[in-house]
Amino acid sequence: MHPHELSILMSSLEKVKLEQDNPSLLQIPYNSSKAPPPPPSSAKQPATMSNRDEIPEEAIEIIEKFRSIVSTSAHNQPGIKEELLELCYKMETVLESPDDFIQKLRAEPTRYTAVKIGIDLGLFEMLGEKPITAAALAEKCEADKLLVARILKHLATTSVVNEVGEDIYKSTPVSVALADQANKATINFSYEVVNPIFQALPSYLAMTGYASDPNTPINSFQFAHKTHLKMFPWLSNHPQHLANFQAMMDSRYTNPRTWFDVYPIKERLISGLAAYMHIQPRPTKDSDVLLVDVGGSIGSDMFRFMDYLDAWWTESKGKAIELPAGRIRFVLQDLPAVVEKIDCDALRRKHYKINSLFELQGHDFFDVNPVKGARAYYMHAVLRDYDDDECTKILVNIRKSMKRGWSRLLLQEWVIPSSGANFRATRTDMAMMALNSRKERTAGQWEALLVVAGLKIAEIYEIDRGFESLIEAEMA
Repeated sequence: MHPHELSILMSSLEKVKLEQDNPSLLQIPYNSSKAPPPPPSSAKQPATMSNRDEIPEEAIEIIEKFRSIVSTSAHNQPGIKEELLELCYKMETVLESPDDFIQKLRAEPTRYTAVKIGIDLGLFEMLGEKPITAAALAEKCEADKLLVARILKHLATTSVVNEVGEDIYKSTPVSVALADQANKATINFSYEVVNPIFQALPSYLAMTGYASDPNTPINSFQFAHKTHLKMFPWLSNHPQHLANFQAMMDSRYTNPRTWFDVYPIKERLISGLAAYMHIQPRPTKDSDVLLVDVGGSIGSDMFRFMDYLDAWWTESKGKAIELPAGRIRFVLQDLPAVVEKIDCDALRRKHYKINSLFELQGHDFFDVNPVKGARAYYMHAVLRDYDDDECTKILVNIRKSMKRGWSRLLLQEWVIPSSGANFRATRTDMAMMALNSRKERTAGQWEALLVVAGLKIAEIYEIDRGFESLIEAEMA
């Protein structure tokens, strides 16, 4: 039913109930003087077919911009695909009417739910390049034939699966991706844990007076899931949700670009390292530590950097840069309960390097960092989970272990633009609002936070258009 028709129906039902509860209202004579006046002739009239079908001038401008980017840019240039996608999204908003938008918004839960059912039934693993009927799929997953056919038909309308004939389907790149374990975990976690929070968020915000940082005993996650536990302790009590969350977080590392693709490693980290490591007596006890991954979980970021650095190290042999003669150290830190579960021997076999070695260290970042004077302290998507006061404590505890003029703090986080933010950035900020009443930060907010902790921003590097950035900070 059209929203306007539903509104009229609900109003009529309310009027009938009001009249049934108050029979005297039926005796009130109609007063023509109270009738609403006709709309003025200048009032905006509904769009006619002619102006609805007309292509807006802005759409033509978008097409020209699209052509210009494609014709003048290298097709593998970083950020080009994201820029073109943004133009596609903008084109959709230009072409669709407000009513189109409302209908699309109403329909979004249907696609998400159909995908979730498809995952639960295992449909996406069963689909392939060879066409298969809905009946055959229903038999394989032991579900009702009509139900499976309806789910697939809806998924086909949104290009999740490819309909090649009457109730005949084959895979698409999207359906192949939805058969991947990490992507299934992401959908399951979002549907079962995150979506209920978004449904409860309007009520929670109303209850807390629409405060950005509500001073209440419970956050939005606790309110939605009716628990006294915050998200991470709650996940510990729900192993399947925790497993889905960890798989979802690990999938972040599939992005081909990362912080060391944009950060000047040679100039900022390697330069002077050889001489510094061998000063006697040592400037600090940890002068041979190149990087400390603070709150690094299972170390995906650190090991990816080690692999990259080892290849770079090999290529740099004999070139105009002095490399350390000894092995440099990397330190992975997280809570003892996390570190204890890591198979250190297996990791050493997998990530053995001639030029470097790593160690695991149980550490709570609300305590002073035990590694003194490392070249770099690195954190990825940690501070967004904490309010400003908590972040200040974390940052101060790192700053106390830094060596002025040598140590750097590297924060891989979202930096929300002051204006013109894209959907990915604001979507992530909304997710933080829902999950733990926290926020992503703008450059100004990051600067203010670091200043309070006795640090200052040296540079901000955008890793990829519309994604995270690397904030380089040093002692103030």
